[in-house]
Amino acid sequence: MPDRILNHLCDYALKLSYRDLPQEVIGRTKHIVMDTVGCALGGAESPPAKIARAAASEITSAVPSTVLISGRKTSPDLAAFANGVMIRYLDFNDTYAGSPTCHPSDLLAPVLAVVDAKNGNGKDVILGTVLGYEVLCGLIDAGSKERGRSWDQSTYGVIAASVVAAKLFGHTKEQMAHAISLAVSS
Repeated sequence: MPDRILNHLCDYALKLSYRDLPQEVIGRTKHIVMDTVGCALGGAESPPAKIARAAASEITSAVPSTVLISGRKTSPDLAAFANGVMIRYLDFNDTYAGSPTCHPSDLLAPVLAVVDAKNGNGKDVILGTVLGYEVLCGLIDAGSKERGRSWDQSTYGVIAASVVAAKLFGHTKEQMAHAISLAVSS
């Protein structure tokens, strides 16, 4: 990832605050959060979700995060994984019709995990969700302009998730840049 893109992502994320969000965006984001949690509840009893929750419950963490439905604490990454399985199982979560298409509400799983781990609040959930949507959809759009150079949506998703997690954990620009670089590495 070129340094100019990395710097742009970090600068944008670090400057964005809840106060910057228009009321219309906040309202729409609340709807998205509720819709996505509804998708997770609908997929909660699926075999993959049960397996993911069971696997997550095997791990403890000094900085714990909650797995939906079970209420059990685990590491933030495994909480995001288990919650993400529930969110995506029914495949009813939102779709962004870029090229490629993506499901930006996939980012709610890491947002909820990080906000819970840092004892954040609803404003943090909204800010993280908006930031995740902006980064993921922006990368999708930018990639589609570079014909033949577009990555799969999952690659853009891990970049957006790393930006969101670094922002919500309060990392510095350097730490955020490292997180993004690690996300892009195979």
